[in-house]
Amino acid sequence: KFITKGRRLGFSLAEIGTVLDLHGQARHPCRHVVALLDRKVAEIESVLADLNSFRDELAGLRDSAVTNLDQVRDGESVCSIIEQGIHHEGELALAWLGSLNLTGSR
Repeated sequence: KFITKGRRLGFSLAEIGTVLDLHGQARHPCRHVVALLDRKVAEIESVLADLNSFRDELAGLRDSAVTNLDQVRDGESVCSIIEQGIHHEGELALAWLGSLNLTGSR
């Protein structure tokens, strides 16, 4: 049950193992957990900034595409919207989102 709760908080099995090891050594692992949480919060804040930037980029791309829809000639490209792609931050944010287990029960 402890491991499941730790996983739901986003801790890896290795991180949970370290917490259990510290407890097994009669040391209080909560300071270590606070440090882990600090890192996770910082990571999430960074990803949120990337996601906000990505959202703005997609909205701008969409607005530009809507404005220019009538200017694209048939056969010129498959779809210039997709061919433009996204910036690296957007790719990182999407990769981070993909790494989450969003279907887990709570």
